[in-house]
Amino acid sequence: ERIILEQKSPYNTILVSEDDDGLRILRFGRFGARQSVVKTGDFGHLELPYARVMIPAAFLLVERPRAALVIGLGGGTIPSFLRKRFPDMKIDVVDIDPGVVAVAKSHFGFREDPLMRAHVQDGRRFVEQAKERYDLVFLDGFGTDSVPAHLTTREFFELGRSRLNPGGV
Repeated sequence: ERIILEQKSPYNTILVSEDDDGLRILRFGRFGARQSVVKTGDFGHLELPYARVMIPAAFLLVERPRAALVIGLGGGTIPSFLRKRFPDMKIDVVDIDPGVVAVAKSHFGFREDPLMRAHVQDGRRFVEQAKERYDLVFLDGFGTDSVPAHLTTREFFELGRSRLNPGGV
């Protein structure tokens, strides 16, 4: 892997690298876990195993989603995949780190549009304040080495459930 960007943000040291196969990798710190892996220009490609399971599993349960919330942007893998597959879906993406949002746009091809918006805010706070209802909520928030504790509580999951449309997951 060749490092193509290393910069400090309010929450992390953001590291972007690229391998010989053209995969872009986002890490927090030089030895951090892979936060995102994107095949440049191919938003239909899901490299990380959890993404290859999480997204199709959601569509087994919600056949025609119209609105999705993605908590945690990383390189934008999940929202960009959703946008490619569902061009008319409303997608809200929330990430606490403005540096991550900037790098997703500058190095991973993430693009906002009239139906897809990135919000720089703590995911829990966003869900607490949300008035929108969603068919799908993806929890993809991950710090340097774990999911932030306040996104793993029973109360948070109950709050997330309260933002779902009937039949949503």
